Amino acid sequence: MDWLKDFFHDLDDSWKSVTSRPIKIQLLGSTALMVQTNYERGTKDTDVLHTSEIGGVSDQLRELAGKNSKLHKRYQAYLDIVPNGLPFLPRPHLFHPIDLGALKHFAVSALDVTDVVVSKLKRFHADDVEDIKAMVLAGNVTHGNFISRFRSAFEMEVMNGNDDALKAFIRNLNTVERDFFDVPESSIKMNDWPQ
Repeated sequence: MDWLKDFFHDLDDSWKSVTSRPIKIQLLGSTALMVQTNYERGTKDTDVLHTSEIGGVSDQLRELAGKNSKLHKRYQAYLDIVPNGLPFLPRPHLFHPIDLGALKHFAVSALDVTDVVVSKLKRFHADDVEDIKAMVLAGNVTHGNFISRFRSAFEMEVMNGNDDALKAFIRNLNTVERDFFDVPESSIKMNDWPQ
């Protein structure tokens, strides 16, 4: 992930405003997997969770490191700021500090590998499935922790009341259990949680 280190150092060098403390950048998705494991695959964007800290500087982040920015053209990848309520995330979110060398303006962390795998059950596109499979087969995710973190994320989604989405999450969970963990499917029912 040398390119990511160079990317953030370039962003750090071009940052225009001075803050009293580093701005927290929380990586999601495949980039979070790649900075914490030996896994590598091509990606066009680096997902960053929108937080209150990011909210105040999101325009500058997009200008310097977003789609069609100079950094995007240089690295063929850009920062994509993801709304906080969009990802399927366990609560509380678990992030780990990432060492990208000395940065003046940013403190970068990555979503826990198991939490990334759980989050990928929402979209569950081909890249998501490949990411999940790679993490499970490499032993980076245990079934017990996977189920525990899934239940935490699922509980939050039950409050939204979208039955079709909830059924899809369970279906995708069971697919991962059956196809990658090689264990019996968990029996998870929506009425296990108060709505």
